[in-house]
Amino acid sequence: MEIFNQKVAKNYNQWYAINTRWDELEKRLILKLIKPDYGKTLLDIGCGCGWHLKWFKDLGLKVWGVDKSPFMVKEANRFLGENIVEIMDAENLKFNDKSFNFVTLITVLEFTKNPEKVLREALRVAQEKVFVGVLNKYSWLGIKRKIESFFKKESLYKKAKFFSVREILKLLHDIIKNGKIEWETTIPHAPRKNRWAAFIGVIVEK
Repeated sequence: MEIFNQKVAKNYNQWYAINTRWDELEKRLILKLIKPDYGKTLLDIGCGCGWHLKWFKDLGLKVWGVDKSPFMVKEANRFLGENIVEIMDAENLKFNDKSFNFVTLITVLEFTKNPEKVLREALRVAQEKVFVGVLNKYSWLGIKRKIESFFKKESLYKKAKFFSVREILKLLHDIIKNGKIEWETTIPHAPRKNRWAAFIGVIVEK
C-alpha cells in the first residue's frame, strides 16, 4: 500500500505552513550547513510536495526534485508552478555522476528500504555537499510519533525507521572514505549539540 497517497499529498505541505517555528528552525539548520551560493544547482531527493524546493528556489538556486510517489510529484509541480519534479527511485537515480552542486535528503531515509544505497546514490550525483536531515528516534517528537503510529490505522510512521545521532553518523562513516562530515541539530549551543533534539542535520563535504 502506498503510504504517500493522494490524500497525504494534498495535505502534506499544510504541516509546515502550520508549524512555522519548526519550519524556521529546520531551514536555519539546513542553511547553516549547506551555505549555498546563488545560481548553483541542487537536487532534493524525496522532495515530497516541494516545500523545501520552493524555498531553495527562492534563495536563487537552480533546483530539481525527485520522489517515488506520483501523487507527491503531481502536487509538487502544482505547488512550484513548473514541472521540475519527476518520479524516480532514490536507490537508482537517472543522473550522471556529479550532476549537482548540492544534494539534499530531508526526512527521506526514514522511509527507504535501503538507506545505504540511497546515500551512495546521493553522494554519487553530488559535486560539493550532501545534506541529510533525519528525525531523532530519542527525541520527544520521535517517540511521540512512534507511539501514535501504533494506535492510528493510517500513519506515515508505522513502518518508518528513525535514527539516533550515533546511527546516522555510523551509516555515513561506513560509506565515506574521503570527505568531511559535520552534524548539528535544531537546538544550537547546547551541550553535545543536544543529541535529543527532534531533527538532526548532517552535511557531507566532498
